[in-house]
Amino acid sequence: MSETPDAHEHLEHAEHAAHAAAELGLAIPLSITVMAVIAAVFGSLETTAASTAMLARSNAAVRQGEASDLWGFFQARSIKKNMYELAAGAAAPDKAADLAAKAAAYAKEEDDIQAQARAKEETVRKQEEASAEAMERHHRFAIATNIIHLAIAVASVSILVKRRWLWFGALGIAAVGVVAAVV
Repeated sequence: MSETPDAHEHLEHAEHAAHAAAELGLAIPLSITVMAVIAAVFGSLETTAASTAMLARSNAAVRQGEASDLWGFFQARSIKKNMYELAAGAAAPDKAADLAAKAAAYAKEEDDIQAQARAKEETVRKQEEASAEAMERHHRFAIATNIIHLAIAVASVSILVKRRWLWFGALGIAAVGVVAAVV
């Protein structure tokens, strides 16, 4: 028997090679398409996170202004209360009771105004935390998007140089990008 393969075996090997090349030829562009979709989704999530961060920061600034207004109102009431207390101490007995009652009314308002101001400050703190969390998500998605773009570039190069290992590397890079977005 002859040790050289016959033409039929050569043809069969060529068909297998062509079939494998066709599968790889479709797999790479399809994987690039999937990576592009993932990058687009991450880009949208990145933009949404940035918008959320800016909105929360803006709300915090508005609430801080409201808290400052309440503290100013509190100080004005406190000054009025102190003035009525001083006036009551120096006034004639028939007017002192009326002035002391006004001072007590201002004192009662102080607690309510102070509670409102502290509540506004708590809202400011929560809005600032929400802004920081959203900005962190924004950064994660920005990094993930860039990693996916790198994977797309590597996969594209794998087509040009016809190196399957490079495509596998691109898939690995894309997986790192997905993990970076999720973690």
